[in-house]
Amino acid sequence: MKPIEFPEQNIVATSNDENVRPLPVCVTPDGFQCISCWEVTDEDIERMKTTHKLYLSQMNYGAPLYPVFITSDRNDLFINPQTQEDNGSMD
Repeated sequence: MKPIEFPEQNIVATSNDENVRPLPVCVTPDGFQCISCWEVTDEDIERMKTTHKLYLSQMNYGAPLYPVFITSDRNDLFINPQTQEDNGSMD
């Protein structure tokens, strides 16, 4: 799989680590989401048909892990997390 450009991207994340490729991302205006798009090869598709598995590696450099979400449907992504005040909670 490789990260690819997509219409909503607004920056390219880079690293001083020579093993890390530039990553086109969309950072939402509220800063809560950093979304990337990955192109799957035919070989990846055939492997996933057999194993039904996808692995994720996060470089956290010893810092706490942040939540991640993987989907094949872009409509799942471009939403803003709601606060308790936004969703009508009385708590």
